[in-house]
Amino acid sequence: MLDLTALMNLASTKPVELEKVSVKRYNKECKNGDFKILKNGSIIYSEAFRRELAVEVNEVDKATGKVTGTKTVYRFMDFASGNNPKFLGGNGKGFIFGAILPYGAKTASIQGHEGDGETKVTFIKDELIPMLTEVYGINFEEVKEVEMSFLWDKPVAPAANGKHYIPRVAKNGIDTYVVRDGVTLMPCVPTSMLPATTVVEEVKADVEQLEILFPAE
Repeated sequence: MLDLTALMNLASTKPVELEKVSVKRYNKECKNGDFKILKNGSIIYSEAFRRELAVEVNEVDKATGKVTGTKTVYRFMDFASGNNPKFLGGNGKGFIFGAILPYGAKTASIQGHEGDGETKVTFIKDELIPMLTEVYGINFEEVKEVEMSFLWDKPVAPAANGKHYIPRVAKNGIDTYVVRDGVTLMPCVPTSMLPATTVVEEVKADVEQLEILFPAE
């Protein structure tokens, strides 16, 4: 499991430097990261990430209940800010964390993506974009899009019971959490923070011997 302190060294030495893109010419492809976030609240998957999330499910006739075929759908995602002191025992400051969820998971941050093209998601506009600004200092008045990458080989250890407790934005001053079991939680960073080669090769030596300790509850 990873040590976030070591990853913070990556963040401090790899400032987020993004190309300023005219709002009139969004690039409809994600070529370097896993997915791209647009200022208008849309998300675009890279081809490889789309394949990673794709699953086949049965199509069922609502009138008869019979299976009529199959269709490709895409797994959901959750995101949360490591700057929340009640998340990850306060050890995640400076990073956003995400998890790939099963298709159909309840209360997912991002769901319903069709795979191709861009899909607008309320969570992105209302919560993820402000989160990107707070955590990574991305100014969406200057930058109209940002490519994001999961650190796939840097999973975060779950609580002692094997579950992750992912916070939601507090409403009326009340903290709420969604419990995720059997999923992998990992840092998600702007692709521009990463070295020219993959982060797997560049920072593996810095984190492979380190471990995060989380509270049992």
